[in-house]
Order: sequence, then C-alpha cells, then structure tokens
Amino acid sequence: MLTDAQWDDFRLKFEQLHPRFIDRLRGLVPGLTDTELKMACMIRLHFSAGQMAGMLGISADSIKKNRYRLRKKIDTEELSSFLSAV
Repeated sequence: MLTDAQWDDFRLKFEQLHPRFIDRLRGLVPGLTDTELKMACMIRLHFSAGQMAGMLGISADSIKKNRYRLRKKIDTEELSSFLSAV
C-alpha cells in the first residue's frame, strides 16, 4: 500500500510526465477524494486493476466499484479517454 511518503514520490514523478494533470482534474471535478485522485493517476498510466489494488491496499473488486463511482462523479462512460484528455 502506498504510504504518504510513497504517494508524494509517485506524485512528483507522475507530474513530471503529466504536468498539471492533477490541478486540471481537480478544477474539472471538485471534491475528488484522495483515493479517487490516486486512481485517476493510475488509470491515466494504464495500470491494471490488480496493480491499483496492490498499490492502494484494497481488493480488485473494490477497484471496480471505485472506478464505477469515479465514472459517475466525472459523468462519463469513457473514464480512460476522459483522463487521457485532461
């Protein structure tokens, strides 16, 4: 599971690859939880459900449920496409 320090390191490296993605996403979808934000970053990087589950310390089934909730919060059926365009 990602610790706060590991998330900070991951986030810095992610932002080098995708500058301002997190800021733009938060601007488009206010109220994202930390877990939703982490998942959005991992989806943008095309991580599998198993990889996300391992990093977040939750089950692959929980990943599916969280993806569904994130899709509804963002109001899109194509989550990966939306996140790629942010």
